[in-house]
Amino acid sequence: MMGRTHALSGLVAGVAAGHFWWHLDSPHLAAAAAVTAGAAVLPDIDHPDGSVAYSFGFVTKGFAWLIEHVSGGHRHGTHSLAGIAAFTGAAYRAYRSPGPGPGGTSGCCPSR
Repeated sequence: MMGRTHALSGLVAGVAAGHFWWHLDSPHLAAAAAVTAGAAVLPDIDHPDGSVAYSFGFVTKGFAWLIEHVSGGHRHGTHSLAGIAAFTGAAYRAYRSPGPGPGGTSGCCPSR
C-alpha cells in the first residue's frame, strides 16, 4: 500500500465513523477525516523512503530508520496486531497524559 492509499483508507474510515457512528456535523467531520487520514500513514514509519519519513527532515528520517530495524523491516512490526496495539496504546497515553486538553487533568474539561 502506498502512502496515498494509507491516507485514503484512513480518510474513508474517519468519514464513515464520524458520520454513521458519532453523527458529527460538517466541520467536525472534516477534522475527523483529516486526523484519521494522517494517522493512517503512521504504519509506514518503518520505511525510510515512506512519505512520513520525510515529514520533519533528518528527525523523522532517523526515527524511521530506527523503527525499521526494531520492527523487523517494512510491513512486519508496524503492520501487525502488535503494531496496532502499540499505536493505539500510544494514542491513548497521549490522550490521558496530564496537561492542557480534553484528556489531561488540567485544561477545559473535568477529569474522567
